[in-house]
Amino acid sequence: MVNHSKVANSANLEAIPFTIVACIKPVKVQYLDHITVRKNPLVFNPYDITMLENLMLLRNKTDCRIICLSLGVKETAYMLNLCMALGADEAILLNDDLFAGADTYMTSFLLAKAIRKIGEINLITCGKKSVDGETGQVPIGLATRLNIQYYPHVIDIVNIDQDNLLINEENALQKVLLQLQCPAVCIYEIFSINEPNISLADIKRARRRTVTIWGHDDLDMRIGELEEQKSRTMVTDIQPLETRNMIAKIFGDERKSIYYILNAINESEGE
Repeated sequence: MVNHSKVANSANLEAIPFTIVACIKPVKVQYLDHITVRKNPLVFNPYDITMLENLMLLRNKTDCRIICLSLGVKETAYMLNLCMALGADEAILLNDDLFAGADTYMTSFLLAKAIRKIGEINLITCGKKSVDGETGQVPIGLATRLNIQYYPHVIDIVNIDQDNLLINEENALQKVLLQLQCPAVCIYEIFSINEPNISLADIKRARRRTVTIWGHDDLDMRIGELEEQKSRTMVTDIQPLETRNMIAKIFGDERKSIYYILNAINESEGE
């Protein structure tokens, strides 16, 4: 069920002491070879699966509200319905012809506009990157636009309260338990290739709920403002990458083998 209403009612969000916005990036099914063919062309980004599973566990033990937010085509509404089937309280889709083809720069701009419209937010969560782009630029760009601190390498969020959260972070092969101040952007480091386990009954119940769709009018944006946010970079030419594999067996003593390997490396670097 999709709601094209242009008026956002966020009064019910203010009653919840801790609000989390989870940024969702569905990807095309062909990027994940292990996924079986299905009617919907989109699937969950593997980094978002880990994030959603952690947030739903957090929701079960704390008093928080989870809003899933995504920028995408209309088929993305199906994925947001699945988010609500998992336990999300609300889902918002940013969809407009003017948003089509948004790069990472514009994506962070649009997500930031939507988050400001939602209102008081304690925490924003994102997957590290999407498997269709592999840039990892949107989470940091979003935090920069909102002028709040971001934390990469998050494994999971352990607990939350009004102004703080407790996270497990993995960096330089060490796992560290950190207490952070809110608001913040948490960037999940771990991915999962296993699809979320959602019951058919939960899916049916979620289909009766509403995915809110916001366009540029809902975000109070001028068309010229969108043009200003387009990336200044341009792809002028694309050429195929020529690769050459060489397999060689090296015979002789250690000194001659080292000489042969170093010579082969120097020749390859000089090409």
